[in-house]
Amino acid sequence: MELRCLVRIAGLVLAALFVLHNLRIPRSTALPVSSKMPQLPSGPDTQQLAAPAQTPKFQSSPDTPQLAAPAYDVPGDVTPISTVLNPASEGLSLFTSTTMPKIDSAADALPRETASVSGSPRSPFQDAALAPTASPDLAPADGNIGWPPHEPRSANHYCRHYGSFENKLDFDAANELVQASVAAQDRTIVFAAGTNDARNLYAMIGSIKSKLGKKYRSDLLKIYGWEIGRLNFERASRNLPKHPEVQISKHAISNVDGLVLNISGKDETSGIYPAGARGIKGTSEQVTTRRYDSLALELSLSEVTFTEIDVEGHEVEAIYSMGLERHPEMFPVFQYELGGTWTDARHTGDLNQTGTAEYLTQLGYRLYIMGGGGMLMPVDVKFFEKAKCPGHKEVGGNALAVLEAAGKSKPWLRKAIDTMVKKEKKLP
Repeated sequence: MELRCLVRIAGLVLAALFVLHNLRIPRSTALPVSSKMPQLPSGPDTQQLAAPAQTPKFQSSPDTPQLAAPAYDVPGDVTPISTVLNPASEGLSLFTSTTMPKIDSAADALPRETASVSGSPRSPFQDAALAPTASPDLAPADGNIGWPPHEPRSANHYCRHYGSFENKLDFDAANELVQASVAAQDRTIVFAAGTNDARNLYAMIGSIKSKLGKKYRSDLLKIYGWEIGRLNFERASRNLPKHPEVQISKHAISNVDGLVLNISGKDETSGIYPAGARGIKGTSEQVTTRRYDSLALELSLSEVTFTEIDVEGHEVEAIYSMGLERHPEMFPVFQYELGGTWTDARHTGDLNQTGTAEYLTQLGYRLYIMGGGGMLMPVDVKFFEKAKCPGHKEVGGNALAVLEAAGKSKPWLRKAIDTMVKKEKKLP
């Protein structure tokens, strides 16, 4: 009897275990969640960006003077904007509206500055989440990319030859860099902020065509320019039918997307600095701001070959707009104007020339001063600290920043830079 009871109990236990086993949810269907995260649209020219990590903010040295927070001439009713259209298939046509094209979601994937309720722009340094440092492989590496060591010139040497590096003597060096890229049959993209009437851009194309002859390929070169003033924009646009490589849009380049700011000055003095700076009057015109990195993503560009910044005191914000702490490889080579706008009331940035040089150097850029005849003078942070030539409070002309790591994949770039440095070394 007891044995029979034990057998029956054992049978009940086995039956219960069988039922429980069949009620268990199979592992393959336990959670209706995909093992893959949604991916951005991919393509050969689509920049895939990782989410920024919480990293320390850029720290300048104790000797780097910090300027006041940027001030803008902002109307009371600051209006953020959104962009329309899709440029991926727009070809080379002129955008006559005040909006730029937008690619579906790539631009939204990039953390970037936007207009706040108060309309006050922020420096990237004010939010660590928006300012991750460059990746380790983009740090300076003179010894492993076949580039001669960067040998900065002294401030005294620069002052002796000041006249060879003044403003408007940068054109030859810029032209040679773009020409070298086109000659190497590389897809060449140029961004230019502050195009004025675009004569310099058209002259660049003419110079490259002349030097390359039949080797010139217009399909390899595309120049995007931005101008804030209505008259300059109209003047630049008149020549577009003759230059399908150029596209001009009416925007200001800044570290914030979507601010509507007042314009001061006219012609070459047009800027988004406070009215009255250096006695320059304000105007009734306004312009909407865009970030360089936002524009690059909207155009499905993973890299801009050469970038120009000529923005009358707004250089620091334009440099911030490239998002160099997140993706310096997107902007491997760029120039920015120096001169008096860095020390007078037109300067709206929170870094001076020395602080900007330190910021770029820490991100892995070599710095040069651009001279006439296609010369490049190697410089460093100490150069900007000491280069106070008689009669000048600041370094003049234009600076060129070249990402050290870009030489790994661009032999034409390294060769072009070294050739122009050798020209400068011939100065006594």
